[in-house]
Amino acid sequence: MSSQNEKSIQTLMRLGLTNYQGRVFMALEVLGTSVIKEISFWSGVPRSKVYEALDGLTKMGLVNKVITAPTAFEAIPLCDAFSLLLERKIEDYRDLRVETSSMLDDFNQKRLNSENKKTSNITLISDIGSIIRLTKRNIESTETRIDMVVSWKKFLQRSPLLSEEVFRAYNRGVRMRFAIQRPNNEASLKAGIKSVGFPDSIEYRFFPFTPPAMCTLFDNKRVKIPTGIENGAKPVSAVFTDNACFVKIAKAYFNRIWTTSKPYDEKPRRNDKPSLNTT
Repeated sequence: MSSQNEKSIQTLMRLGLTNYQGRVFMALEVLGTSVIKEISFWSGVPRSKVYEALDGLTKMGLVNKVITAPTAFEAIPLCDAFSLLLERKIEDYRDLRVETSSMLDDFNQKRLNSENKKTSNITLISDIGSIIRLTKRNIESTETRIDMVVSWKKFLQRSPLLSEEVFRAYNRGVRMRFAIQRPNNEASLKAGIKSVGFPDSIEYRFFPFTPPAMCTLFDNKRVKIPTGIENGAKPVSAVFTDNACFVKIAKAYFNRIWTTSKPYDEKPRRNDKPSLNTT
């Protein structure tokens, strides 16, 4: 068997045929209308397996039976076989996407129901990839509002990684308020906001100091708190929790920062830093 025929057999197998089916089909392509004995000899497939292969190929519409004595078989043109099998493969892929999407919806609903029954939890994550993934999931599940206190540096670093989820939240009608450390270079402020490319409806306010802590509130039910301190070191961990006490503290902290921060076009004074005493 030539290398080209072997290559065609491998392609047929990738399109869904078995090894025996591919060899029998190529035998018929080369030989033309042939009987079982000839097919078996050329393909190297045992005669008993030739019958099985022909049965499957016939059902797939790749081989036709010729009424003669003895019975012979003929294959459809190779190009037609490739097109037919490829179309089947594409259809299978579409069906698989529908099935997997349905399975994921069921799984997510069960997980949501399970989470609703759970008591509050506090999770510390120390891998940046996992932190980003969990942040995305929290944004995706947010229904009404996202509030955030963040440094300018981290805002520019993390925003591009979350832009798709933020836009989907915006399209769901989620309100977003971002309290951000105002950069020293005023020229970089407008350019930075523009480069992030978030929806215009996001409410921005700015404060002129390094935030003592950063946090993101989701629906005032869950909170993400990076545990690193903004001193030039890269935060490598974050706490995610739906604990009511943590959420209440984070909400009070955000509100204190937000109410004393200034809109984009209003420059704050350097002594505008609020007292964070919440007692």
